[in-house]
Amino acid sequence: MYQPPMPPPPPPARHGLPGYAGALLAMGGLVLGAMGGCVVGVGIASTPDPQARPVATLTVTPTQAETSPASIPASASPTQSAPAKSPTPVPTPVTKVKVPDLEDLDGATAESKLSQLGVTNVQFSSADPSASVVILPANWRVVGQTPDAGSRIEPHALVVLRVKKIA
Repeated sequence: MYQPPMPPPPPPARHGLPGYAGALLAMGGLVLGAMGGCVVGVGIASTPDPQARPVATLTVTPTQAETSPASIPASASPTQSAPAKSPTPVPTPVTKVKVPDLEDLDGATAESKLSQLGVTNVQFSSADPSASVVILPANWRVVGQTPDAGSRIEPHALVVLRVKKIA
């Protein structure tokens, strides 16, 4: 008698959640359980025991120095404290620097001269149609600048050096 082959057994059933999902669910349960315990604890602690008696009583009385008129500012009211005095900031004048003539210098030298004056915001702009990105300023020559030579600027002002690639 012929018997057809048996189909393979089904894969074992997976129980639970995969990896991190199960861990996150467990952590969430712990956090919620802890919060629930806090809420229950607060509820129990906030219910006074009708048979409980106070253990000690503390009475605070102010001293003469605390209640004398000299120790209470005239502008203070019982519900408002005196405003704290803050020093008024004194504006410091910013020293302007004179922009030197940087044309015909290589980019690195021009940037160094500006740095010596305290100018911190220098950008290079390629004026060369065959090269658009200035990577090593020492390989470029300054052909223009903004602001112009002789202008007075603040040290944080932008200085743009238009440069061409040195062949």
